[in-house]
Amino acid sequence: MSGERWKGAEREIAALLGGVRLPNSGRGQPDVIAGKLAVQVKTRKDLPGWLEDALDQAIRDAEAGQQPVVILNRVSQGQKARRVLVADLAHVLQDTEMAG
Repeated sequence: MSGERWKGAEREIAALLGGVRLPNSGRGQPDVIAGKLAVQVKTRKDLPGWLEDALDQAIRDAEAGQQPVVILNRVSQGQKARRVLVADLAHVLQDTEMAG
């Protein structure tokens, strides 16, 4: 993937969130800062099909006024569960605009 593609994605996401893109300094910092959000942007040609299916299901099943999200729940014996929240950014921003 060209460097311009991921840089462009970071710029676009920074603009959508009203934040700023931080240039890659090699010092371990977020790609984008937007308010309280410290964002790492990962650009891929495809997302896993099961994840897209889960997002589609969450969107389809949500009622008016609800924010559709997917919680990925990793469990391993003897370790604390790791729970990751995934949402479609377009839906999050749409709800934010409607509230404002």
